Amino acid sequence: MLFLLHNLLQGIALLGIFVLARFAVRQIRGKHGKSHVLSWPFHILSSVRKRAKAWSFLLHGPEIIQDAYDKAKGAPFEVFVPENRYLFISSAKHIKEVDTAPDSVLSLQAAAKQMLQPKYTMHNFDWFDKRGTEGTPLVRTLRTLLTNHIPKLLPDIRLATSESFDKRHDACRSINGVKALPVYSMVKEAVVYANALSFFGRDLAHDQEFLKSATDFIESTLLFAEIIRLTICFALHDLCLHPEYIEPLRKELESPLREEFEQTGKGLPLLDSFIRESARTTPVESMSTRRQALEPFILSGGWKVEVGDMICTPARAMMKDPAHFAAPQEFLGFRFVDPELLVDLDRPKLQSPQPGQPHQLTDATDWQVWGTGRMVCPVFKRVSQIVYRRLIFSLVGIMFADFALRHIPPLLVATALTFGGLMPFFNAEYAIQEFGLPKRIATSKPAQSVMIISSARITAIGIALFTFYLQGKFEAVDTILFILGYVGLVDGYVCWLEGVPGKAVFRTLSGTLIAAWGWYGMTVSR
Repeated sequence: MLFLLHNLLQGIALLGIFVLARFAVRQIRGKHGKSHVLSWPFHILSSVRKRAKAWSFLLHGPEIIQDAYDKAKGAPFEVFVPENRYLFISSAKHIKEVDTAPDSVLSLQAAAKQMLQPKYTMHNFDWFDKRGTEGTPLVRTLRTLLTNHIPKLLPDIRLATSESFDKRHDACRSINGVKALPVYSMVKEAVVYANALSFFGRDLAHDQEFLKSATDFIESTLLFAEIIRLTICFALHDLCLHPEYIEPLRKELESPLREEFEQTGKGLPLLDSFIRESARTTPVESMSTRRQALEPFILSGGWKVEVGDMICTPARAMMKDPAHFAAPQEFLGFRFVDPELLVDLDRPKLQSPQPGQPHQLTDATDWQVWGTGRMVCPVFKRVSQIVYRRLIFSLVGIMFADFALRHIPPLLVATALTFGGLMPFFNAEYAIQEFGLPKRIATSKPAQSVMIISSARITAIGIALFTFYLQGKFEAVDTILFILGYVGLVDGYVCWLEGVPGKAVFRTLSGTLIAAWGWYGMTVSR
């Protein structure tokens, strides 16, 4: 009985293999007009690889786009994602072809609909794929009416952001007379408040329940507001990383240009360029100028876009391409400033590497952040940039009132102690060797345990330095730096005993310099 059952199962398995093979042969014959019996497994494997690569886009999308862009060398290239095919274009010729294509063929609204999925994220709200009558009032409101009223809105926006910051400041608990404000949440509230005031008026802007609902709605559905907030935060980070720009930016804000900005939304070329460069070096999105094909479309050169396919530009890759920007990997905050405006700065390092090419933040020429040509996003270009420029304007004054270049060394020491002290938690052996001790000690388990324990204390010292600095207690910062000289001497002594004189000298000198900085009160000195 078992013998018959075994043979029956074998027969079923062979029959299944035969049916699958016949099916594959028919599929291949249907596509190619003739049979390639031995090639069907490779077609199956190719299909599986293709789908696996498409799903990998969810984890490595930016890297996949960048790699394909580098290989394409200016030509269009395709990237498959789980639900679709994307054709990326970067040449001015192809971008113009997409811009001039009828909305009934390449649709921005259809692309936005696929990205936002309004039926599911906006309580069953939906819109048509083609740009028609139902979209006209919204576009007219954003592109025309709101734009024309910008000079009238600016004073209210300024007061709104100031009120938002003041409210946050008053609600923040004071520690020894100093308040530390959370940047991201403060920016988020200010953006929602300013936009509510612009779109819905003062009454609703002061309605806390309405503001809470607006914030929840934005965070649940709209990518645009998140991009604005991240752009602001990245700009603030760049101010911290490149403090040499703070002084000229603050001087610009104290000049008569500020009044022009308050009246027109223009007139701050240095700050305008700094934010534009921040957006270039840390773009929030990897693609822009999305269009979905409602009808088949063919680009010059024969590249086809089938119905349902997406066509877009690789914005992030283009921002880092030397064909578009000189020294693209460097942060040059005044890259987009008229060179004549930089003559009086007398700072060669801040000069523009692209003389004769000044651009404003809202200029979409050779700039994919806002979109392309006639379909440039009206929200970003007309309103949002004014809101976040206003926020940066306020934050420059709040956050860097006490900052000076002499604060950079203690901040570097605090960073090295805080994050360097975390290394042993992940790889104690490597941390011991990086410290300078020989391998025989690094491989010792007891030594690794001691390294982890001591490094936790080093991290605590780094956190203390950051805490006192943010509280404005620069005397305390200098005191800790002076005491750290003792740590440097001990480190050098141990390294010398263990036969690594080079590290011993380095650690002793480093500790001595840090102690000298603290002894002479360099952080607090005026």
